[in-house]
Amino acid sequence: MTALNSPHDRFFKAVFGRTEVAAEFLERYLPAAAGQALDWKTLRTAKDSFLDPELALHPADLLYTVDLRSGGAGYVHVLFEHKSYVESRIGLDLLRYRVRIWEQWLNAGNSGRLPVVVPVVVYHGAASWCVSRQFADEVEDAPALRAYVPACVYHLIDLSGYRDDELQGAVMLHTALLTLKYIFRNEL
Repeated sequence: MTALNSPHDRFFKAVFGRTEVAAEFLERYLPAAAGQALDWKTLRTAKDSFLDPELALHPADLLYTVDLRSGGAGYVHVLFEHKSYVESRIGLDLLRYRVRIWEQWLNAGNSGRLPVVVPVVVYHGAASWCVSRQFADEVEDAPALRAYVPACVYHLIDLSGYRDDELQGAVMLHTALLTLKYIFRNEL
């Protein structure tokens, strides 16, 4: 399925593609320490899809850049990926997206340390998310070789695990989160 064939994809991009909604969501749902490290006034949209000749088009649902409050290593890429189903290889997909983001960053003439990429998965499926957030759990367990496996993790917001009164946000964000949470219910 290409980038915007799904009505869920279109809805997600229409809502979270608005910088003010994305900023509010990230401020509320990222861990506090991560959120405090970022200067939300600098949040801006970045390129949002990557072409891999072997794998065809893999859309990164939304990609934002945001400066570090410390003025540190340039900027942080925040990668939004939304899922309506549990995907067992999400860690590998997100690692692939990170590498593409870094390659684009280098191809744009940047040098020095690579920017941080914070993958955020918004899950709105009917059942609870049941896949580890650790990429290393997708790789054969060999304790003596563990140091050679990338230690990648992603931030998961599993809407099925929230009560309605726990979903926070101004009207647009709150309504969008409730819509995504209940999208598969027949009564909608």
